[in-house]
Amino acid sequence: MRLATSLVVLALVAACQAPHAQEVFKVWENRTQVEFYVAGRLQPAPKYRVRSFRRAGKNSPELAGRFRGLAAQDLENGEYEYVLEPEVAPPGPPNMFDLMGKVQLYGPFPYWITLQMPTGSLADPDLVWITGRVLPPPATKMGPVWIRFQHAVDHSQVVQVKLVGDGTFRIPYGPLTGSVVVTVCRGGDVLFLDVVHFTGGRPDRPLELRLRPDVIR
Repeated sequence: MRLATSLVVLALVAACQAPHAQEVFKVWENRTQVEFYVAGRLQPAPKYRVRSFRRAGKNSPELAGRFRGLAAQDLENGEYEYVLEPEVAPPGPPNMFDLMGKVQLYGPFPYWITLQMPTGSLADPDLVWITGRVLPPPATKMGPVWIRFQHAVDHSQVVQVKLVGDGTFRIPYGPLTGSVVVTVCRGGDVLFLDVVHFTGGRPDRPLELRLRPDVIR
């Protein structure tokens, strides 16, 4: 009898607590967190801080005060606009080293946003040629073969071109600096993936990219 009574009491307690638990879970399901990382170019980046962080749209409250360093927690899901600035700006015109953009935060998990500090150069960079060859030349009967160079941190630095029949490529581009992800694809299939380090547009090794035998045909 006592056992039956205890089970009834436990069932009633669970029934009373379940809605509240669901409400708490629902609240946290709509919360997220974000942390920025700013990488340097030829040298480490200066220490950055969040100058502005607010929901996209008019009359949104300023949330920069919620950040501890470059990280903030318990943010509502949504699209945000941000402005990051160096705590001590390097020499140059005002705001030259500011970083700004938008980020979409959806889901109850931490977002890691990588950015790269600007070069601080006002002049247009001289074009250099990225040249090389994919060996042996892959067959194209299953789709066009193309190559992409994309900076590992600053994803806006990306260039791609279709390969010539003999596997060669020649791309005019501003000087890449840092680690660059090189991908060779046939249609939507990846045939080759590697990381090449560039300094002032020059790779650290000749760009002769050799495919595995099983992906050639």
